[in-house]
Amino acid sequence: MMDYSILLSVSETLKELFIQNKPPQGINLDPSSIIFDSPADIKEDNTSKLLIYLHKVLENADLVNAPVERDRQISTTVRIPRKPPQPVDLHYLIVPYGNDRPAEIIMIEWVLGVLYDNSIIDPKYYQDALKVSGNNGHEIKVIQTPLSMNDLNELWSLFSHTDFKLSLSYMVTPIFLPTTMEYEAYRVKQTEVTVEEKPR
Repeated sequence: MMDYSILLSVSETLKELFIQNKPPQGINLDPSSIIFDSPADIKEDNTSKLLIYLHKVLENADLVNAPVERDRQISTTVRIPRKPPQPVDLHYLIVPYGNDRPAEIIMIEWVLGVLYDNSIIDPKYYQDALKVSGNNGHEIKVIQTPLSMNDLNELWSLFSHTDFKLSLSYMVTPIFLPTTMEYEAYRVKQTEVTVEEKPR
């Protein structure tokens, strides 16, 4: 039975990247302060936090039309093709909170460095469902996706009563979401061809 925790595992994998690549000296950021909340959920209290906020999930248009996987045969005449997993791209807003503006700028540079050095995520960082969902056999990339000022304004306007903060936008791709759907297909064992002579 599927437990539908793959997307959460991707966020936890990013968190593990930051835990294993410690912040600069002077930035007190413990693992419990790396959270998945929206900026609208945060009350600023001059303590260091790092938001890894998943704000959009889109189907990967380049991979969605992969051929059906024929991976189960139950007899000599019947094969069960399994529908391929759904490929998706995950879009994150990463927002540092520090005790002052210089600390947040330092944290931004640290985030840039960690995700640049791990632009292809090493499977050793994979968490829980990501390890066993079929995502081990391909590269998962972390790609910076700069937003225009209009896009930033539109996104931050969704966080009511929240001041704009320096932030970074990234896409994690591709993530495959497995399906249990199967199709019946029958092997062709005999063909008939009828040939008719044209009248002269």
